[in-house]
Amino acid sequence: LKVFPNIRFLNFRVESVDLLFSELVLMKAFAFFLPVLAHAMEEGEVGSVLYGNDASSCQGRSVLQTKAVSMTREQVTECTTVVTPLDLVFLVDSSGSIEQNNAQGHNRSKQFVKDVTNDLPVGDGATDTRVAVVQFASTQTTEIELTDGISKSAVEKAVKDMAYHGTATFTGAGIKYATDFTFRHARPDAAKMLIVIADGNSKDTQQGADDARDSGIDLVAVGVGDQIDEEEMQGIAGSNGKMLSVEDYAHLITILANTTEIVCDEVSTPKPTPAPTPRPTPAPTWPADPLAHTICVRNSGGYALDFWAPGVVGKTRVLLGAEKCVDMRHLGLTKFQQVRVNVKVIGGKPKTRMVHTVAYYSQGETAKRTCTGTIHNWKC
Repeated sequence: LKVFPNIRFLNFRVESVDLLFSELVLMKAFAFFLPVLAHAMEEGEVGSVLYGNDASSCQGRSVLQTKAVSMTREQVTECTTVVTPLDLVFLVDSSGSIEQNNAQGHNRSKQFVKDVTNDLPVGDGATDTRVAVVQFASTQTTEIELTDGISKSAVEKAVKDMAYHGTATFTGAGIKYATDFTFRHARPDAAKMLIVIADGNSKDTQQGADDARDSGIDLVAVGVGDQIDEEEMQGIAGSNGKMLSVEDYAHLITILANTTEIVCDEVSTPKPTPAPTPRPTPAPTWPADPLAHTICVRNSGGYALDFWAPGVVGKTRVLLGAEKCVDMRHLGLTKFQQVRVNVKVIGGKPKTRMVHTVAYYSQGETAKRTCTGTIHNWKC
């Protein structure tokens, strides 16, 4: 699990406005904290802030851990640079524990999903984001499919109509459901991201999360409350994923900006072009005729004869008891060009016949034919 390297702690007490800075060496980091401190003082909050270096930009794609930090809604900005289509699925915990102690977890989760979606380039264009929402507890329900989540109004209506489950927490089964069913509607050229919002221990998550990553899905783990198992949430996020956590559902709004930035980073990063699949070199197609670079004919009959390859090899006479050859390597032939060997008997009644065909090949062999018999009954 990667954590941003230059982590610093900032402790403060609002009542006495005592500020203790421990090794805040980066002016950029200090500038980032000012609006957070101001808002915290206005709200009268007391606590600690843990931030990774440059956490607000979510660059570097390393794991981000964020504790509850107050941010105004105005600090959240919409995605402006979009080059990659994204299919985004929210996997929302709808188990019984999210409503304990008047947590209002269901309504606050719904608002969180709507707020994040509102800042995304949702649509059905080539580089737009499509949104699906799945609820999980002991069972799973698809509230809106990726094919339907192509407008903010459609997503908002689906989220508004979500019914509370109120049963046990099975996060791993929810991840598997989203991987197997929801993402089957994903576009081939789109990046895939699953944001998991959960508040408890499930113990069935690792295999489902690993399978999702193997399917090319980026996971973002959002842990809510003090009952979450951080090791389990880190297992969901993976070594190159992102994990955010808040102390309760009321503070989900405090990581709205971070969540939006994570998604915006995904759609503003060009998807790598896959290397082309090399085509196998086709096996050479060999001709049916024997390969030869030289043709020879031997005359063992009682007559003379001529042999030639029409249009290619010049005629050459073969006398009785002799052998004549033609080396075709100097005739300008192309590889595997077919050469027909014709023989004509000289004497008596002239008669011509094709006795052989070869395919010219400079690394071939010598093709030989022997003609025997009489003028009226001869063969080669």
